Amino acid sequence: MGISLAKSLNIWDYGRYDRGLSFLEGLVLSAQDRSEMKEIDKRLVHNQVRPTPYCYRESNLLLVLAITPVHGFRAISHVIETISKKLMLRKFSKPELEVIFEHLLEVYRCAYPEFTIELARKETIFNTALKKGGGEVREFIKFSVEAFDWIRLGMRTPGYGDTETRGHGSRESG
Repeated sequence: MGISLAKSLNIWDYGRYDRGLSFLEGLVLSAQDRSEMKEIDKRLVHNQVRPTPYCYRESNLLLVLAITPVHGFRAISHVIETISKKLMLRKFSKPELEVIFEHLLEVYRCAYPEFTIELARKETIFNTALKKGGGEVREFIKFSVEAFDWIRLGMRTPGYGDTETRGHGSRESG
């Protein structure tokens, strides 16, 4: 029973994923007032009742999407390619990420005033986040905050050099 439960928890619902991608693609194309969206396209099925076009006239939609890097998700690149006017955020340089890291640490300390971190550990987290994030700001911030949480909660810290944490008593602030 345990094995079948574990298998069922790991099953990806590709049908819903494909429907979601199809809907997103239809929404993007509708916002661009593409003429094919006024015709029935069975590939872009968006309702379960009967095939209908996405639009009957101009959509008057302004669509703003914020998509974070997606690693390993199939077919999302096809939807991204259908977007005609897009702004891709650039990767940040190391000095820019240093500024972001310091601001992030400042905000984290506002949320958790008791939080302190040794200078060496702070530098280790920054350098590891820099490597793991690959210049992508979301990955960089996510790793950094998770590392801060591990330290604050006094847990073993995976993913970077020093693996033992002993609480947050007399740490040197950096």
